[in-house]
Amino acid sequence: MTGPWPDDSATVERWVRAMLEPLASGGDGITVSGLERMRIDADLAGSDLQSLTVDATPVEVRIDAASAAGHETPPPPAAAEPVTVQTRSGVLRRFRISAHPLRIERTPVDLHVEAHDVPIEWSTFAEPVDPAVPESIHAVTPKDPPSGVRGAFDVSLPTKDAVPLITGVLRPALQEAGLRPGRVSLSVDNTEDDDTEGDGIRIQARVGVRWKFIVASARLATVVEITPDAVVTVRELTVRSRHPLVALALRFVRSRLRAVVGSETDLNAELARSGTGVRIHDLRVTTGERLGVAGRFSDRAVTRIGDTTRT
Repeated sequence: MTGPWPDDSATVERWVRAMLEPLASGGDGITVSGLERMRIDADLAGSDLQSLTVDATPVEVRIDAASAAGHETPPPPAAAEPVTVQTRSGVLRRFRISAHPLRIERTPVDLHVEAHDVPIEWSTFAEPVDPAVPESIHAVTPKDPPSGVRGAFDVSLPTKDAVPLITGVLRPALQEAGLRPGRVSLSVDNTEDDDTEGDGIRIQARVGVRWKFIVASARLATVVEITPDAVVTVRELTVRSRHPLVALALRFVRSRLRAVVGSETDLNAELARSGTGVRIHDLRVTTGERLGVAGRFSDRAVTRIGDTTRT
């Protein structure tokens, strides 16, 4: 049997890069480029990673929505569990991934995620999990539950560059009514409602639409409340058009819009259902020239102790 893996910091850096390379293949309609220019730095001390830093600034993500939706393939057969021949425990003292910016569909997104004291397990298998990736004979995975982990995240983008995202959200409902979305203008700002428990965000958009041979516009307005404990609630949602025929077409999606108003999404409940052992707290949203989301996260057990132990 060979000695414990990994044996040095460079080995960790090569493994991380090898695990990311398959993202460049364009599977599921998502293509990632610039991975070869991404900077990866690791500092290994025995079984512990003192730090692992990834600078994803050169990365660009392209999403082919039509390809992803129109070429659904059956899931591959479940792979056999790899035979583990060696394991050892360690701690990732500091993990950081940042990008200033990376680009998603040409939209510049600033990203910073940092985690501390992540319990990890180094594994060596009898053979590579993916025969095309020799490095997959090894793995490093966070332990579950991630006892003691804590961290923070901050993601932002220019508000004007959020338009493609809004267009993507509107497109399915509009197309169901026979409308094709065109040019979109957008404004996002904080509300000043004392009744809300968290950040109130007002989004107003004007959407150019085409229905058969008719070209017109529609206006969307919504108010979304986001609490520090990561509960997202839609408080208001309206879509209107002054063009009588477009207004008639919008009536077909009105019931869907009514169903959305008042709906809540508890992000921490979703994380718990997915088996993730962390909880988001201190979540906040900023608006203005940049639209941003920031917050902190920690091991659920840490956050739960009277909610007084904070990262």
